[in-house]
Amino acid sequence: MKIDISKLKWLKDKDLRHVFNLLNSSGGKALFVGGCVRDSLLGFRVNDIDIASSLSPEENMKILENAGIKTIPTGLKHGTITAFYKSVPYEITTLRRDAKTDGRRAIIEYTNDWQEDALRRDFTINALYLDASGELLDYFDGFKDVSQKKVRFIGKAEQRIEEDALRILRFFRFSSMISGGTLDGEGLRVCILKKHLIASLSGERINQEMKKIILSDAAIKVLQTMEKEGVLAEILTDVPKLSLLYAFIKFEQERGIKFEQERGGVNLYSRLVYLAGSERGGIIALAKKWHLSAKEKKQMLLLISIKNELVSYKAVELRRYIYLYSKEALTHYVKRQFLKGQAIELDEILEFICHYQVPVFPIKGADLLKQGQREGKEVGRILSALESQWIESDFSQDKAQILKNYAGLT
Repeated sequence: MKIDISKLKWLKDKDLRHVFNLLNSSGGKALFVGGCVRDSLLGFRVNDIDIASSLSPEENMKILENAGIKTIPTGLKHGTITAFYKSVPYEITTLRRDAKTDGRRAIIEYTNDWQEDALRRDFTINALYLDASGELLDYFDGFKDVSQKKVRFIGKAEQRIEEDALRILRFFRFSSMISGGTLDGEGLRVCILKKHLIASLSGERINQEMKKIILSDAAIKVLQTMEKEGVLAEILTDVPKLSLLYAFIKFEQERGIKFEQERGGVNLYSRLVYLAGSERGGIIALAKKWHLSAKEKKQMLLLISIKNELVSYKAVELRRYIYLYSKEALTHYVKRQFLKGQAIELDEILEFICHYQVPVFPIKGADLLKQGQREGKEVGRILSALESQWIESDFSQDKAQILKNYAGLT
């Protein structure tokens, strides 16, 4: 089967074609595979290029290195190397079949059979191979499923999931990204049946898939199904009430908010906080179970740092809370209050938070020492008292006034 490749800009890249042509020299055969083919057919942006090769990793490395291209054996036990040409990475994997699997990892053997390589993949839409002329290799009607935006397991879903339990989460993830949250009935049935296998997965693998699910356009629909069918119970220590998470996602989607910082907001972390139940204990438990980084955990805890409700949403109060807690925390707070039904001028408040320039306390310990203050713990206590007075003045006191206040303290 041949497809029109005239609009595939990535396939016209001269550097990519150079690497690709080298891999097809010396008797080898290489084809593009997986996400780059799938996303091209769906009209999505292609970010990563994966190449399947009939040659061994060592043979591919030799061919590329002889041409002056740096290679790294990034996953030799899986048959994978990464080539770096002009600083761009290309992942190249030798055709393989699973010799043994345990639900978490597979022991592979190399093969020369392209259909065997396709058979070990998860979904039909990910088992499409493409050459530079547009010829498509399709063993399992993946092209039809792409056209219908259907996520379907290759062969028996039970076998695919028992080979790697992560495919349960990948089923929900791809369905949320591609099929608008519509779930293949047979695939869903088996995912529910085998959901207990999720317990065998590492936190890192779980969080990588779940982050993509909660940021997808169909996040609400898919998460509601996962919640209803007990899949989330296998992923979270405790499943909190998720009404605010769904309300927050809907809120952002209705405003066309994309997944980057928007008006001081941090979408991913806010969604993770709601998924964890918006409580410190839930966040700590989620961070531990999913092996989140210290930075991610800190950011989530920052978002719930405001414990005392704002007396008002006047500018003076907003300035004080931004300074004390951060723009991110206040943005999360006011959105949460709005979602809980509080009547506030949300857009106006968010604009204020976004554009406010956070002041810097103009006094340091060195300034006090110059005034004759002795070193010691007292310096910190005095600085804290002076800063509190400065905040109460709505940050209006300059350095001279603060030093005058210091003189009044001593």
